[in-house]
Amino acid sequence: ADFDKDGLTDTEEYNIRIIDPTKSDSDNDGLDDFTEIDDGTNPSNPDTDNDGLNDGAEITAKTDPTDPDTDGDGYMDGIEVANGSDPNDDNSTPSPLMAYYDFEGDQGNTVKDKGSWGNDAEVTRPDQTTLGIEGGAPGGSSPITAAQLNDGLLNVPGIDLTKIISGEGSYTFSAWLKPTDLGGDKFLFGQTVQGIHNGIRNNGYLHQAHWGADTNGATNLNDYLADDLDGWIHAAWTYDGETDTGQIYLDGVIDYEGAKNAPNGSGNLIVGGSNGGGDNFRGLVDEVAIWEDVQSEEFIASLAEGASPFPENNTDDDNDGLPDFWETKNDVDDPEADPDQDGLTNADEYDNKTNPNKADTDEDGLDDGTEVAGKSSPLSKDTDNDGLSDSEEKAAGTDPTKDDTDEDGYSDLKEIEVGSNPLNANSVPPAPSIDEPLFFYDFEGDEGNLVTDKGQRGNNADVTRAEKTELGVIGGAPQGSSPGTAIEFSDGLLNVPDVDMAEIISGEGSYTFSAWLKPSDLSGNKFLFGQTNQGIHNGIRNGGFLHQAHWGADTNGATNLNGYLEADEDGWIHAAWTYDGETDTGKIYLDGSLDWEGNKRAPNGSGNLIIGGRSGGGDGYYGLADDIAMWDMVLEPEAIEELALGGSPIGANLPFQITSITYDLQSGEIELTWDSKPGRTYLLLYNTSFENWDADIDDGIESGGESTTYRFENPEGPEAKALFFKVIEN
Repeated sequence: ADFDKDGLTDTEEYNIRIIDPTKSDSDNDGLDDFTEIDDGTNPSNPDTDNDGLNDGAEITAKTDPTDPDTDGDGYMDGIEVANGSDPNDDNSTPSPLMAYYDFEGDQGNTVKDKGSWGNDAEVTRPDQTTLGIEGGAPGGSSPITAAQLNDGLLNVPGIDLTKIISGEGSYTFSAWLKPTDLGGDKFLFGQTVQGIHNGIRNNGYLHQAHWGADTNGATNLNDYLADDLDGWIHAAWTYDGETDTGQIYLDGVIDYEGAKNAPNGSGNLIVGGSNGGGDNFRGLVDEVAIWEDVQSEEFIASLAEGASPFPENNTDDDNDGLPDFWETKNDVDDPEADPDQDGLTNADEYDNKTNPNKADTDEDGLDDGTEVAGKSSPLSKDTDNDGLSDSEEKAAGTDPTKDDTDEDGYSDLKEIEVGSNPLNANSVPPAPSIDEPLFFYDFEGDEGNLVTDKGQRGNNADVTRAEKTELGVIGGAPQGSSPGTAIEFSDGLLNVPDVDMAEIISGEGSYTFSAWLKPSDLSGNKFLFGQTNQGIHNGIRNGGFLHQAHWGADTNGATNLNGYLEADEDGWIHAAWTYDGETDTGKIYLDGSLDWEGNKRAPNGSGNLIIGGRSGGGDGYYGLADDIAMWDMVLEPEAIEELALGGSPIGANLPFQITSITYDLQSGEIELTWDSKPGRTYLLLYNTSFENWDADIDDGIESGGESTTYRFENPEGPEAKALFFKVIEN
């Protein structure tokens, strides 16, 4: 008998055992059990070859239900059918666009893939991920809404990275970004386990990393975005598994290209962090796209111009050289017209990525045509990033494409500020005194995102985490030299781009760091001075000790600040750190007294100085700070003591080293010699007990040059048992 009329007797079905004698199609795949047995498919498995197409659908598609890739082109039959390619033709393959998220219309915890693969993303941290934010990337193809990530995360389980990890696969990742935090590690693309972590790193650089193959782009986004009109950038990363080559693109232009080994690790793609979800991107993101191959430089440039990731949408129906999307976006159609009257045709504007309806795209005071003709960038207010806008350079006669027009080693801005001629290499700013600090920040009168160097060198600092850094806080260090206002760090950060650490890292340079601090958190790692990449991290560590570290040469001071500050009246301390590159000696000072001294090797790493954290901005300091200064030399202990007593780092009240004292018994005269600076005057003080410096011998001694000698009568007469002297620059 054959109860289910499928062509198999009940006895045969019983003997086979894996099928149901009461159902003609035991696995509901559209083929009766007899046909499956006859064709060699599994009557109890609807998808015998596990290719995403059930066995009945394979018969309809004329594919082999026992072969997951009928045409042998590397794509499973189910993927080809879903994507519209022919699973029987190895020359017909699916679109390489594996996922595209434009965040238009997304709700709940699912982000729809607007491409053909159906690789929807899962919101795994809904409290830190907001979909449907009004105001997407204005330069993109879907500018209405975006997603906001604040340590948020998207999981993309359908994009397995095994082929890329094995070195057989390639990728292109693309996104529009409006970051709110450029400090530390802020990765956008990653894997569930180690491997790829592409995003922002090292205090503001686009970064491509494969867990050991880490590289920055060439452009620091702190500077780049300061010159940007809307705060959005287009970023892309590519990896060619065949040639082991990586690329980073910024706004359609290659920002890095070089060797890149395959990533390690395992798992699928995640968006918003690295290694399962750490070190997350913060800010707005729009038009995230993932390809399984390396897209061309031209195509990536078109994405940055607003093109859709679907090539079929980027047509030029009238064959005038202007893509339809660009004509629609800018409401133009004639390539030879010049609607904004800036001297550039619409075709020129398209080629130069400028706005055809705005004569001065970058709002620097020069119209686009003038900038293109003069070789400055119509997309940047300050093409050479020297602090002078392109229009200011034109007025001054300097070259807007060179930060140092006369190549004398001083930027055009610096020369104009101090009055030397930026067009004459023989006219240079006067060199500051060797004892002048590299910078001095007293936070008096600072506004916006700039902290002004009150010393002579012009090494201003940029506030890179404005929401966590407050300038002008009333009540600076009461015993410091500028007690009016202070800065408050809440994991905030200052970048000091012009103080390069290379000489110290090489072991040839030395330093002194000095600051008044009122910490609000003594736990964990709370570093004040650091570098953009590893190296120096000096601050507070290990439960409340002042700490000096050079990435592997780590030492605490002797005093725990928890107990020390309990007995302090105002909560402020003066802290200083010194390193002698010649002797490899480090020192830590607390309120003018030596708190630790010992061996200290040179720091590793690279980059410039940062204030408020370490290695690009991690492990940030919390609390108030004031009178922050740095020298490229080791200050004498007496100088540091004077700073802790309220002396100013910029000359006034700093004691000078007395090199010789001679007492003439016959005349009763004393002769002092000290290191000095040309063109200065000095105050000579004395006392008999080393306690109160309120008696002066002369308050207007003129400098003798690099060394000054002064002779005077013994102010206390021959009966004095001891005299102490101090020389201070006026």
